Amino acid sequence: MGKHRLDRQKLLVTLGLVVWNVVPAKSIAAEPQAEANSPPIDRSQLPVIAKIDKFSVGVNIGKVNILPAIQVRGKIDSGGAIELSQWLVSYQDLVEGLKFKIKVLANNQIEVRTPSLVTRLDLKQLQIDPDLGLVLSIGDLDRLFGIKAKFDLGEYAIVMTPPWGTDRLGGGEIGSGMVESTMVGIAGLPRIAPPSVAVSGIQQRTTVVGGSNSTGNGRGDLVAIGTVGGYSGYLQVDQPDLFNPQTWKLGQVQLAKQTDRQDWTIGSQSPFWRTQSSNEYWGATTVIRDGFRPIPPTGTLNPLRLQATEFGNTIVGEAPAGTLVRLTQGFGDRSISEILVDSSRTYRFENIKGSNYRLLLYPQGQLNVLPEVRDVILSQAFGQIPVGTAATIISGGIGRTTNGSSFLGNFNDLRVGVAQRWGVSEDLTVGLGGVYDGGVQGLGEVFWRPAGVPLQVGFSGLVGDKVDINSTIDYQPTPSLNTNLSIDRLSTRLRANWKLSRNYTLSASYDPRDVATVGAQYTANSRDSDTFAYASFDTASRWRSSIQQRWSALQLAYQGDEQQTQAQASYDLTPNVRYQGGSSIVSTYENRHNRSSQLANLGWRYQSPERAVDGPNLWETELSYGVGTAGTGLFASAGIAVVPGLMLRGRYQGITTTGIGDSFMVELVSNFNTIGGIKLGDRQMEMLRSQGGISFQPFFDRNANGKKEPDEESYLDNLDLLVEINRRSIDSFRPDRVGDRVNVKLVPGTYRIDIDPAGYPIDWQVEADAIGVDVVAGTYTSIELPLIMSFVSQVV
Repeated sequence: MGKHRLDRQKLLVTLGLVVWNVVPAKSIAAEPQAEANSPPIDRSQLPVIAKIDKFSVGVNIGKVNILPAIQVRGKIDSGGAIELSQWLVSYQDLVEGLKFKIKVLANNQIEVRTPSLVTRLDLKQLQIDPDLGLVLSIGDLDRLFGIKAKFDLGEYAIVMTPPWGTDRLGGGEIGSGMVESTMVGIAGLPRIAPPSVAVSGIQQRTTVVGGSNSTGNGRGDLVAIGTVGGYSGYLQVDQPDLFNPQTWKLGQVQLAKQTDRQDWTIGSQSPFWRTQSSNEYWGATTVIRDGFRPIPPTGTLNPLRLQATEFGNTIVGEAPAGTLVRLTQGFGDRSISEILVDSSRTYRFENIKGSNYRLLLYPQGQLNVLPEVRDVILSQAFGQIPVGTAATIISGGIGRTTNGSSFLGNFNDLRVGVAQRWGVSEDLTVGLGGVYDGGVQGLGEVFWRPAGVPLQVGFSGLVGDKVDINSTIDYQPTPSLNTNLSIDRLSTRLRANWKLSRNYTLSASYDPRDVATVGAQYTANSRDSDTFAYASFDTASRWRSSIQQRWSALQLAYQGDEQQTQAQASYDLTPNVRYQGGSSIVSTYENRHNRSSQLANLGWRYQSPERAVDGPNLWETELSYGVGTAGTGLFASAGIAVVPGLMLRGRYQGITTTGIGDSFMVELVSNFNTIGGIKLGDRQMEMLRSQGGISFQPFFDRNANGKKEPDEESYLDNLDLLVEINRRSIDSFRPDRVGDRVNVKLVPGTYRIDIDPAGYPIDWQVEADAIGVDVVAGTYTSIELPLIMSFVSQVV
C-alpha cells in the first residue's frame, strides 16, 4: 500500500511540473476577482513587483485542504520550492482561505482578526502585483501573523501551520467559555457521581525572611479545599512561626452550597448586616430566593447572591491603546463582546446581564500570548431584584477571638439576623429585618434606580441604641461626567470625574472631616508612544503625582508625594517580545523626604516569554547595584514557575533607604492536586470554593480490565478531538493538564460527555461513547476513559 502511494505522489509531481512548464501563463483555476469589500487604498503608493513565475498550487492547513488551486508567484524545481519565503500570494485568497475577519479603517489601514491575533495593518506595507492584485509574501505571513509554511511536492501545495493550531480557522470567536450545566440529552446514559467526601487540593505557602540584623524567621499559610456531601469545604491555617506548631491558629473553616433556589454558608463568614464588632463571625446563613435566578457562582465565593441575572450592568476600565479587551463568561476564552482600545485608553461594555464574567486583555491584540485576566465585579451596592420577586436571609452564629495560645480561639458574643427583600417595582426594591448584635436593632434597605434617569440610590441602615447608616448615590448627568456621594458612620465623601476630552480628565473629592482634593489626568497614545500623567493637590497642602511614558523600547515612570519620590527608567533590549518578556536595562531612584535618604540602582532584568498556565513567567531574574546615603550594595532576585503547581522566588537586598543592613526573602508556594493521587499542580484551586470540575484520565487499557495499570500509558495527544462537553470541544474550556490527567473547571450541575471517534488513536476505541456526569463544588468528578483495541485489530 505504501509503494502505491509513493508512485501516485511521483505521478502528481511529474504532472504538476509538466503543467507548470507547458501552460505557465494561465491558471488551472480562474483568476481571482477583486474583493467586493476591499479596503479603499491609494495604489499609487504601493510598490509594483517585477514579474516572475506565476503558477497554481493548493493551500493546506495541516492535512486539510482549504484552497484547491490558487495562483502564486515564485520559483520551483524538481527538488521543491526555491526561496519559499519570497513567494507571493494574493491577499484576497489568503483572507478567503484563512477566513480572516477584516475591518476597514481610515488612512489605508485595516483591522485583521485571526484566532491568535487582532492587529492593525497599514496596507502601504503590501506590494501590488499586476495580475494578483494586493499580495503578501510567505515571509510576511510569518512576520505579521506567525504563520509558518512549507511546500509539499507530494501534495503540490503550500502547507501552513498557524500559531492557533490546525483545527481552527477564522478570526471569529475562538473557543467557548465555561457554560452552565444544560443537561443536554443525558436520559438513558450511564451516570457518574462525584465523591461524597474528598480533599481536592492542598496549598502550602512558605516565606522565610532574614538579614544581617535578624536571625531569620519563617511564616506560612496552609489551605485545603474539598467537598463534603455536596458542600464545598475550605480550611485555612495561619502559621506565624512555621517551625513552631504551637503558634499556629485556625483561620477559616467553611462549608458552602449554592443552588438557584437556596444557598447555605456554614462556618466562618461575614454577617450580612453592617456591624461595629471587630470579632470574627462564625455561624450559618441561608439565602432563599422566590421568583428569580441569581448570578451563577464565581471563583470567589459570594455568600449573598442577591443580584438577579435579569439586570444589566456597565463594565468600564482602562488599558493601554492597542490592547484587545475581551469580555468572557466563566473560565473560557469565548468572546461575548470585545473592544480594541483606542487612544482614549478606556473600554466600556454596556447592558451586561448575569455574572461570572472576566476580562481578558491581550497586549497589542496578540491572541497567541497569555492575556492579563481581570475579574469583573458587577455592582452589588444596588441590590435590586425583579418586580414581584422576594429574597429571605436568615443568619445566626457567634463571634470568635484568636487571642491567646488556643488553636481554635475563643467563642462568645451571640449574633442573629433575619431580613427580607421585595421587588416592589421595576425601579424600586425595599428590605426590612431585625438584628441582635449586642442589642436589638431594626434593619431597613432601599434600592432605587428610576427609569430614564441616570441615578442609582442604595441605602441600608441599622436603628437601635445607635444609628448606623450606609448609603451610596451615583449620578451621571452626561456620559463624560460622573458623581458619587457615599455616607457611612465614619465619613461623608463626595467624588466627581469629568472627562473633558479623549485626553484630559478632571477629578475632585470632598470629605468634611478631612480635606478637599482636585486632580487632573492626561493620556495620549500613538504607535510608538504612550503617555499617562496624573497630579492632585488637597487643602492640607499634600500633593501626589504619577507619570508613565513609553517611547518605543524606552519606558519611564515617576511617582511622588509629600513623603517620598520614586522613579524608574527601563530600556527593552528585546522589543520584539516586549509584551511577553525579554531582557531590559533598568534604573531606579528612591528618595524618602522624611528620612533625607536616597537610593539609586542600575541593573538588568529578564523575564521569559513563556508563561505558566496560570500567569507568571516561567523564569524571571533581576540583578542590580545600588548607591545611596546609607551605603552601597547588591540587589538580586529570581523566580521560577517551570514545575506545574510549584513557584519559587528569592530576593537579596544589600542596601535600602532605611539603612538597616542587608536582607533576604525566600518564598515557596506548593500546590498539590489529590485527584487520582497526590501530585503537584492546580495553582488556581481556590476557584473550587464555588466551582467544581471533571478530571479526565484517558489511557490505553491493554489488559481490558477498565483500570489503569502502572505500565499502561496515558493518551492526551488528541483530547481536544476525543472529548466533548455539552457538545463543545474540551479545548474550549481551557483545560489544565496535571500529570496524567486533564482537569476542567465547571459550574456545578449535570453535563453530557461525548467521545468522538474522530479522536480515537488508530486501532483503539472506547466502550461507551456518551455518559452523564454530575459536578459539585469543591472537587473534580473523576472519569477514566479506558481505550481498548478495536475488533479489526484483534482479528488481525
